[in-house]
Amino acid sequence: MSNALEMRDYHAKLEAEKAAQALESFVNPYGCDHDSFVKQITHRAHRTLQQSIGKLVFKLIKGWAEMYRKDMYDGRNEGICQACHNIDELMTAEHNGDWTYLPTV
Repeated sequence: MSNALEMRDYHAKLEAEKAAQALESFVNPYGCDHDSFVKQITHRAHRTLQQSIGKLVFKLIKGWAEMYRKDMYDGRNEGICQACHNIDELMTAEHNGDWTYLPTV
């Protein structure tokens, strides 16, 4: 790594990969406790963190919508891609463009 910014970006990518893998591990077993997860985030997480998590969820929705538009899905993830495409279409129309912005307060 040639400078501090590259090192920071590298570590941020590693942390993102670890967090994504932890979420994958959480949802992998049939019958994972979605309700407890949602309650932890919506009732116990700091409200600024809730806003940041919401930004992440919005980016997931946009990502799956983009996969749908590019036909980058199959029967295993078609439902989420199509639902997110529909959400993105409705929200984009309602907000005249980018609907994903959430301020950090």
